[in-house]
Amino acid sequence: MNSTEEITMRNIEEIYFRLFPRLCVFAEKMLRDSDFAKSVVQEVFLSVCEKKDRLHINTSIEAYLIKAVYNRCLFYIRESTIHQKHLSKIYYKQVTDHIPDEIFDEETIFKLKLLDKAINSLPEKCRKIFLLNKKEGLSYAKIAVLMEISVKTVDNHISKALKKIKEYIGNI
Repeated sequence: MNSTEEITMRNIEEIYFRLFPRLCVFAEKMLRDSDFAKSVVQEVFLSVCEKKDRLHINTSIEAYLIKAVYNRCLFYIRESTIHQKHLSKIYYKQVTDHIPDEIFDEETIFKLKLLDKAINSLPEKCRKIFLLNKKEGLSYAKIAVLMEISVKTVDNHISKALKKIKEYIGNI
């Protein structure tokens, strides 16, 4: 199907059966969840069906669908990250509100404060990437998508952060 043809339900059905498996694999690589990837691809096709009369595609339908799936995955990754961030804050608050001060000895408190200072001394972008990985538990790939940088750049920032933290802390 080229971009000038009218989009019909028959065209969408043909494209669905032809591209659905490939689009699911693509989405699964981003989301790391097979079932969720399938539902995202189905949402995209449903959206195309609903908008077929108003839809003007300037590229091939395949390119349009790949971009639509990519954008939908990106939306869910960002939404999930924000949700996880808020849950982490709530959980941290609940846990720390119930920990008596006596659990940590002075040496441990000193080490934790030193680590906190070391992390806060990192350049802003480096610190953000480090905390997304170590505190929020995000993979390098998710951080790369979220911050719109390459996975290699994420790796470089994490390595830089670890090196600077080790230098800051020394041998305690």
